[in-house]
Amino acid sequence: MSPSPQGVTSNGPLLCRYDDYGDPDYEEAEDEYDIRFCVNWNGLLEPLELPSSYTLLDLAKVLDSAQEAAFHHKFFVFKGQLLHPASTLGESGVYDGCVLHLVLNDDPYRGRPLYIKDQQENVRMILCGADYYIEDVKEELACMPVRPMILCPRTVVGGSL
Repeated sequence: MSPSPQGVTSNGPLLCRYDDYGDPDYEEAEDEYDIRFCVNWNGLLEPLELPSSYTLLDLAKVLDSAQEAAFHHKFFVFKGQLLHPASTLGESGVYDGCVLHLVLNDDPYRGRPLYIKDQQENVRMILCGADYYIEDVKEELACMPVRPMILCPRTVVGGSL
C-alpha cells in the first residue's frame, strides 16, 4: 500500500491530476462501474447492464418490460424493499447477478371517496385529494352530467350539518 500524499485523507482510491502549473492535484476517484443484473416482470427476466450512476427513474425509461405502462408508474423492489426512484443503482445496493422486481402503479392516487346526497336523495361520489378545497368539491359537483345540480349545497362533516 503506497502512502497517501501529505495532507490528503481519503476513504477511497485517489486520482492524481495535474493543475496548470504541473503540480499534482489529488481527488477521490468516482466509483462508477457497470452492473449486470436482471429485472423480473411477471416471471420473465430481462437482463441489463447499466452504469452504477443510473437512477431507477432512468432504468424505468429504458426498460423493455411493461411497455404499456408509463415510466413514472414503474417501481422496483429489491431485497423486500421498495426503492426510491431518484436513487442510483449503486446507492440502492444493486450488484452483479442480482434481480430487481418490477411493480406497477397503474392507478395513481386520485383521492379518497366523498359521498354526497342531494335533495332528490341521489348519492354522488367524488374523489377528493389532500389538496382539495370546498370550492373544488362544488366545481366537481357542478360538472357531473345527467343528474340535476344541487341548488343549495351544504357541507356535512362527520355526519352532521
